[in-house]
Amino acid sequence: MVIGNNFRPGTNSRWPRRSRVAPTSQAQRRRDHRLATSVSALVALTVVGVWGGSAWAGSKLTSIYSFRYLRGSLPQAGLVADGAGNLYGTTSAGGANGVGVVFELSPPTTGKKSWTETVLHAFSGPDGANPNSKLLMDSAGNLYGTTPRGGNNSYGVVFKLSPPTGGGKSWTETVLYSPYGVAGEALGFNADLSADSTGNLYGTTSGGGALYRGAVFELSPPAQGQTAWKATVLYSFYDQGTAPYQPVGRVVADSAGHLYGMTAKGGANGVGVVYQLSPKAGAKAWSGRVIHAFAGFDGSQPAAGLTIDTAGALYGTTTTGGDSGDGVVFQLNPPALGRTAWNETVLYSFDARRGAAPNADLLLDSAGHLYGTTPQGGANDSGVAFEITPPQDGGTHWHEKVLQSFDGTHGKYPQGGLIMDAAGNLFGTTEEAGVHGVGIAFELTR
Repeated sequence: MVIGNNFRPGTNSRWPRRSRVAPTSQAQRRRDHRLATSVSALVALTVVGVWGGSAWAGSKLTSIYSFRYLRGSLPQAGLVADGAGNLYGTTSAGGANGVGVVFELSPPTTGKKSWTETVLHAFSGPDGANPNSKLLMDSAGNLYGTTPRGGNNSYGVVFKLSPPTGGGKSWTETVLYSPYGVAGEALGFNADLSADSTGNLYGTTSGGGALYRGAVFELSPPAQGQTAWKATVLYSFYDQGTAPYQPVGRVVADSAGHLYGMTAKGGANGVGVVYQLSPKAGAKAWSGRVIHAFAGFDGSQPAAGLTIDTAGALYGTTTTGGDSGDGVVFQLNPPALGRTAWNETVLYSFDARRGAAPNADLLLDSAGHLYGTTPQGGANDSGVAFEITPPQDGGTHWHEKVLQSFDGTHGKYPQGGLIMDAAGNLFGTTEEAGVHGVGIAFELTR
């Protein structure tokens, strides 16, 4: 995940720094657009990496770690990295209490070949359970994430995991927010978090909100002298008529502070939309509008978040629809000057042989190449890792390359997205397979 402003890896990183979208001066001048100003630096802006994006002639899969139940099993999310090359992630099950862990993978030391896993936190239920979304890291090395279960009345939590201090070895978990299930709360944490330059967190929930059809929320750090984080529902979805509902994935922001995301349901054709949220002067709630309603042939039922580039174009995937019904990769370009309509282009339609049902965020490099995973399809119907390259030599067609077709033994069912280091190597997880059958962390090298 791309890190913006104070949410970024440390210096001397083997991991590429990403560019961020700066807020406009207009947004800075208005108090009601303070949110817009800060949101414009969202960590969720998976903008552009520094790697040049040269084509892959081939790729080599290396399983850098095979999970085992007592130390975490069934990872469903992607990884995040620090400046030293350590990888961090979650597992949805396993660990000391059977409901998942947060782990660290450290690269091999000199003369060694094996990565080392350390369990940083084992969830127990009251502090969260069964995490299935990607972690977020700030510049101090704190990790933020969500769990869909556990916490108050088992409605899930938003948590923070702080590194050891004062020579200690243990990480400290803090539950920042756990709803009770009352009307209006955000319920159903299944998506990655985003963060702005002032430390506010943003996310979506599949349920809750004013009408229990999902919400976009903000979580603000404690005010001076306070200890509690403040949760605010920015937008509540509903399912009346053609209204979109059941938001999925993270939100991203453009340079004007508008938020963008997707829903799995609703819209003109009932199969999901891409939406835009904008702050309203003098009001806590934001206004929302549909900028694209999927129709099936151009994709349907998205399950991931969006990626935005420096020009404001949006990229994403849908799990179904397209030429073969196996999902698509699409691009949405902002309206031309003087117009209001966004323009959607299907960049690639999957078929079962080359991947199916993509449900993770895309990675975009500085050359405009897109990288992702599908949990289904491929040569062994165990999922693939793929690259999609822009048109070459004046052409119009994007091209897909299967970088890895998982075989069910050395990886099976990748559910999370990919990250890239400065050398162009890709890292991710699969939910199953490996030595113990409960998932692996892998590296793909050129």
